[in-house]
Order: sequence, then C-alpha cells, then structure tokens
Amino acid sequence: AVLFFQELGITTLRFNFAGSQIGQGHQELQEVEEAANYLLQQSSCVKYILLVGYSYGSLIVSSASASVPQCIGVVSIAPPFGVQHWLLLFHSSHHLKRGQKIANLPRLFVIGTQDNLTSEDVFHETVLSFPKECTTGAILKDTNHFFIRREKDLMAIVGRWLMDAYPDASDLTVLREMNFDHILKARSKETIQTLERGLKDNNGSGYRNMADYDCTGALHPFS
Repeated sequence: AVLFFQELGITTLRFNFAGSQIGQGHQELQEVEEAANYLLQQSSCVKYILLVGYSYGSLIVSSASASVPQCIGVVSIAPPFGVQHWLLLFHSSHHLKRGQKIANLPRLFVIGTQDNLTSEDVFHETVLSFPKECTTGAILKDTNHFFIRREKDLMAIVGRWLMDAYPDASDLTVLREMNFDHILKARSKETIQTLERGLKDNNGSGYRNMADYDCTGALHPFS
C-alpha cells in the first residue's frame, strides 16, 4: 500500500508497532496518534491523514479514527474480526465502538474469500455495524489473509474506493492537491456518534455501493 500512495505523490509514513501486537491495543493506539502528529508537525504540506492498516493494524487504525482529528478516511485491509476478541485481550468491543463513532467518515474494509482468520459471514456482520452511508466492504476472490500475488488487485480496489469516497477527484493523481476541509468540518459538527444510532441507521440493508464493488452476498466477489 505504501508504494501505491507514494506513486501518487502522497506523503506516506509506514511503521511497525512495538511489542508482540497482542494486547489491549492502547499502546498501539497511542503509536498511531503519535505517528499522525509527527507527519503533521514535520511537513507543512500535510493537513489531512488517511489511516491505512493491515491485519491487527487495521483494528487499531479504525479505533484511532476517533482520536486523530485530521483523519479523513480509513482503509482496513484483512481485518481479523474473527479473532479480534483474543488479539485485543477482550477489549475488541472498545476499539470497535471507537471505530464506529464518526458517522460521516469514509471507510473501506477488504478481505479475501480464503481469509485465514475471518469468515465472510463474520466480515459481513461486523462491517454492517459501521455507519452505512460511508462504509464499504469488499471481498477479493481466491486469495487469503496475505494477498500473495494479488497485491495489484487489492490496490485496484483501494483505488476504486478512493474515487468513490472522494468524488471531487478527477483521477487519483489529484488527491494530494485536494481540500478535505469539508470532512473535517463535518467531523467537528457531528462530534461523536453513539453506537445505537449507528446500528439504527444500518438496518441490515447492505454495504454502501455494494453493487459497484461486487461484494459477496447476493452479488459476485472480485475475480
């Protein structure tokens, strides 16, 4: 993912969490917040943060979206929803609720049909608990948790989502020049959304733009 964004000319910071990546997630959450602050302080051209996480990291960046004020979206790749209860030492509901707090925040969740840690049913159920109007779930056919030799297909999904989530972009190369103040203003006006409201809004009606992304369910996954 880092090479994908770098090729678009977008300032990118990649890091690994300290420790074993099995714990309550509070230290890792702080590391994401510190990394975001570092980017904002080191570069005058960085005004917005798109959080991208893989596996365990996807759980943490989703949670961090509630406490990084400059966050304009979240991409969660291979979120291990099926085992998050154990990975986060029984604190998964805390991080899940944090990830659901900002109602208007664009979100993308992606797994493979052969994911080693999360079934499609668990993926569907969990993604549907997020605010409906800004959440997209996509499932890539015939790949597992590691997306081996399917990296280009994975990033093609991310690219399509970026164009849909930020429709003012004529193409991906202009993302770095765009103004996302409207998302930040919406965050400040909306403040914190309760979990109850999020569940009420969803009503089990499916992912946003599900047909456009060929997600599983009644439709076909990506080939």
